[in-house]
Amino acid sequence: MSEITKQPCPFCGCTTVDLLRSYATATWSVRCDACHMVGPDSGNEDCAVERWNAMPRRLRWTKEWPQDYHPGHYYLFCFPPSKTSICRYVDVPPDELKSEMIRDWPHLSPQEIENIEWAGPIPEPE
Repeated sequence: MSEITKQPCPFCGCTTVDLLRSYATATWSVRCDACHMVGPDSGNEDCAVERWNAMPRRLRWTKEWPQDYHPGHYYLFCFPPSKTSICRYVDVPPDELKSEMIRDWPHLSPQEIENIEWAGPIPEPE
């Protein structure tokens, strides 16, 4: 199996998910350790992970900068005093993004930039 990163559970958001093999049906699936949600059955491990990752997920606000970097649109929310909420296309890794934001948003302090909350990437509409 290639090392494909498994996304958190689309139902509860738990990041601990396991790849399971059903010997009865000779299929693979991904299961959440917390809520036991099971993704679609697939013929191999990679396909099971890809199908799990493709399931729709609710966006959640987090102060962690995007780690599993995926280019796309993200919601950003800056706390007081600016109280700015925007949607921004991100196409660079987090360390480069911080430098860009410091350059592009001189009215924000480095602490405000560090405390930005993120949600995304926003899925493309169908």
